[in-house]
Amino acid sequence: MAHAVTSSRRIQLFLKANADLRDPIYGARFPDGEQWGGIGAAFRDLHWPVTARIRHETLVGLYSLAENEIAIPADVESRQALFGSFPPSLQYSAALFNAKYDAILLSIQADVVASPALHVSTGRRFLLNGERNWPNSDLAWRREAFSGLQLISPEQTMEDLGGVVVRLRQSSDAPILVANMSAVVPGENVHSYLGLPETLSHRIRRFNLALMDFAQAMDISIIDIDRIVAQGGTERLMIDPIHFTFEGCRRIAQETARILEDCGVISAS
Repeated sequence: MAHAVTSSRRIQLFLKANADLRDPIYGARFPDGEQWGGIGAAFRDLHWPVTARIRHETLVGLYSLAENEIAIPADVESRQALFGSFPPSLQYSAALFNAKYDAILLSIQADVVASPALHVSTGRRFLLNGERNWPNSDLAWRREAFSGLQLISPEQTMEDLGGVVVRLRQSSDAPILVANMSAVVPGENVHSYLGLPETLSHRIRRFNLALMDFAQAMDISIIDIDRIVAQGGTERLMIDPIHFTFEGCRRIAQETARILEDCGVISAS
């Protein structure tokens, strides 16, 4: 049974994540016309007189938050439009650290699936979003200005997350919630791993375990999407590892609301 919230309150959340958390927390529209109203809808379902103001930014990897220096190289700055919804200035946005929020929501999803490229002259990493559709002249610049990087390791991600937590704690004691990922990947039915490169499900499991180990040492909360999907069923809750159905969004938002209550962001009797 849901607790009764004693008084109405408006909370402010900073959401630095992609569709895996944006859709459940900020809201989503589905191809059939159905709409999920975000965490505000979850509050209404729970009969809590709480509203949320949400600031959302996309995330290319926790490394982009762990670095204090945010100057964008001039050659990258002049090509902001190439990067679509992941412009370089947003990739290294410091907005998370420049205002007070009641809670901060992050995700490991970008670190799991993204492969940033290294800007050779500065050593800074950038996600080259949509590069397959870049004009030939910009592809030539990309080949000269960047070198490829391997996928980020769970160990590096946890080191970066540690830097983010330390940096946030210098000015805020707001709860930090970090979403993991469901290790069930639709269409992945491997039974023999002998000689096989790391699968996405294997990689997700390694990150989820690393996040659990991290949470034993650092004061964060895990939005356990892996457990939510396991309990509710993959076919019912997931579209793919990053996108969820209406019911999946609802359950993730309600779990986030429960964590916020447990952390004292929402006062309940």
